[in-house]
Amino acid sequence: MFALDRPPYEQFIPWLVNFLRGDWGVSLAFWPRPVIELVATHMVYSLAILVPSLIVSWLVGNYLGAYIAFKGGKADKLGLASLQWLALTPAYWLIIVLTFIFGFWLGWLPLTGRPYYVVPSLSLDFIVIQLKHWILPFTTITLIGIGGWSIGMRAYVIYQLNSNYARYSKALGLPDRVVARYAFRNAIIPQFTAFAINFGGLFAGNLLVEATFGYPGMGALLASLIGRLDIFAMQALFTFTATMLIIANFIADALYGFIDPRIRRGIMEAVTR
Repeated sequence: MFALDRPPYEQFIPWLVNFLRGDWGVSLAFWPRPVIELVATHMVYSLAILVPSLIVSWLVGNYLGAYIAFKGGKADKLGLASLQWLALTPAYWLIIVLTFIFGFWLGWLPLTGRPYYVVPSLSLDFIVIQLKHWILPFTTITLIGIGGWSIGMRAYVIYQLNSNYARYSKALGLPDRVVARYAFRNAIIPQFTAFAINFGGLFAGNLLVEATFGYPGMGALLASLIGRLDIFAMQALFTFTATMLIIANFIADALYGFIDPRIRRGIMEAVTR
C-alpha cells in the first residue's frame, strides 16, 4: 500500500501525483481517516482564529507604529520600548499571564480553547460558547503580532520621513499631515509583502498556542502527528503549507503592480516598448 519496498523516486512521484489530485493518503495516527479530511477539519479552526488575529494585529500594528514614528520624542521612545517588550514576549509566558488573570483570578474566560462538553454544530449556542473559548488564544496571538508589525512599520515610516522627497516637501512648506500621508503610503508597501507571507503561514497553524490551549487547529494536529511519528500525514501537511506560502508570495508580487504606482508605471513602459 505504501510502496516502502521501492526506491525513493518511485515512492515520491506517485505520491506527488496523488497529492495534486487530492489523494493525500491515510493517516497512521488516526487510522483509517484520510489525511485531507484531517487537514480540512482542523484548518477551519485554525483559520477562524488566525485570520482575524492577523488582520487585527496588522491594522493596529501598522497604525500604531506609524503614529509613534510621526510623533517622535518621548512618545516614540516609550512606544518603541513597549512594543519591543510586547514583540519579544515569549508566547508561553503571555499565555500563563492571561490565563491566570482572566481565567483563574477573575474567572471571566474558560482556560481551554475548545469546549469539550459541547458537540460542534452551527447552532447559536455552540458559536457563543466557542467564542468564549476563542478569546484567550486570539488575544495572545494578536498582542504579540501587534508588537512585531508596529516595530516594522515604525522603521519604514522613519526611513520615508528622512528621504529626499519628504525633506523637499517640508522645505516647500507642505503641511506635516500631507507629508505623513505620503510617507505612510510608501511605508505600507513592504508590509503587504509581509502580510502575504504571514497569511500563507497561517495554514500551518500556531503550534505553541494551539497545543497549550488545547485548540483543535493545524498546530495541535501537527504536534499530534509528530508525537505519533505519522510521517505520511506530516509530509502532506508540510507540502501543503509550503505550497500555500509560494502561492501567497506570488499573489503579493502580482498585487504590487496595483499597490505601487512606480511598479505599475515600469510594467506599462516595458509592455509598450
